[in-house]
Amino acid sequence: MMQQDKLRIKDNDKGVTLVELLVVIAIMGILVGVGLVAFGLLDTGRCKESYNDFESYVSKLRSKTMSVVAEEWNVSLTKKDGEYNLELIQKQKDSEGNITTQVVESTTFSGKIKVTYDDVEVTQLIITFKPSTGEVKSLSIDGVLQSVETQSKSKMFSVISGNHDIGFKIYYNTGKLQIE
Repeated sequence: MMQQDKLRIKDNDKGVTLVELLVVIAIMGILVGVGLVAFGLLDTGRCKESYNDFESYVSKLRSKTMSVVAEEWNVSLTKKDGEYNLELIQKQKDSEGNITTQVVESTTFSGKIKVTYDDVEVTQLIITFKPSTGEVKSLSIDGVLQSVETQSKSKMFSVISGNHDIGFKIYYNTGKLQIE
């Protein structure tokens, strides 16, 4: 009986059929497709999360500018060692008239995120608001002070992750961000 089973196995051991091969190829195609979609969703999520963090800091800054007395409030986005550091900064005068700087809140964007202005990557962005009004007082891009008293009442930026980007404007007269 055992010999007959071994003979049957030997007789059936002729290789892979075309149908079996097609089934394996179809399964591999499905797995590759699902993997590509998952990677795309990771880029989209990273891009949205970075924009939301930035927008949250700008909103907090506007709120603190209008409600908490300080010499100056600003939000600073700085790229160092491949990561963006986002800080909410308060500047106060002490009793001797010296200005002290305090980082009120801070977060880091790690991963493959890029912030651009005019299609050039930004390594430092500092936004300062006017006390009590919430208007943009000054805007510095990579150490260059931008005029906020021009005909253009906003600046356009992008947050990019992989093939996904979110374009947004910073409006000078309100200090708000808007996705474009």
